[in-house]
Amino acid sequence: MKTKSNIIHLAESRSITQTADYRILTSISSTESGLDKADKLKLYRDTTIAPTKSIKIEQFPDFCYVIIPLVGGLEIRKNETQIFIEPGQYYLQNRSEKQSFLVQNPYETEHINFLEVCIDCAFEKYYTTGNINLDDNLNGLVELETLLSPKIYLGKFTARKELLINFEEISNVYFFVVSGSFEANGMLLHNRDSASFMMVECLDFESLSPESIVIVVIE
Repeated sequence: MKTKSNIIHLAESRSITQTADYRILTSISSTESGLDKADKLKLYRDTTIAPTKSIKIEQFPDFCYVIIPLVGGLEIRKNETQIFIEPGQYYLQNRSEKQSFLVQNPYETEHINFLEVCIDCAFEKYYTTGNINLDDNLNGLVELETLLSPKIYLGKFTARKELLINFEEISNVYFFVVSGSFEANGMLLHNRDSASFMMVECLDFESLSPESIVIVVIE
C-alpha cells in the first residue's frame, strides 16, 4: 500500500496566476505530488476579482465546484441563469459534461474574494445554494449541506478553543486557515496556510487567535 505523508501548504508558497482583472492563489491541485487519482479533493483556489471584472471557470465532467464568498458578494452566470451569493452563503454546481461559468464582481469600486473547492463526484446535473451561520455555531464546525462525499465544514473559533474529531474510518483531511492561526495535528498554521493529513484516525486542532476561521474537507 502506498504511504502518504502529511503536507503543509504555506500561504507564501501557493502558485499565482494574475492578470489586471483577477488573482488566483492555488493551494491544492491534482498535479501536486501529495495527491493522486484516488483523492477526491482536486482543486483548492483563493481568488480575488477586481471591480466590475469577471473570471471564466472551466468545469470538468463529474466534478463538483463549491464557491464560498469571503469578501463581498458575487454573481455566478451560466447560460441565461444569474445567481447572487454573499458571505454567509455558498454555491455548488455539478455537471456530467464539460462546461464553463462566469464569476462576476458586481461592484464598481470594491474587490471581492472567494474560495473555490473542486471535488470528484458522480452526481447528475445539479446545483444548489445554501447558508452558513458561523456565529450561531461558535467554536464548532458547520457542515455545508451539499450531499457530497467528502464533507466540507466551516468553523469560527475564539482563542484557545480545542476540538478533537475521531473518525470511524481512516480518513484524509484538508485543513485551510481562512483567518487567524491554528495548531492542527501538531502543525502550526497561520492565515491562508493549509495542510493535508493523509490516512489519519483523528483531527485534533486548537485555535490560537480570536475569531479564527477554518475550512475542513474530510474524505
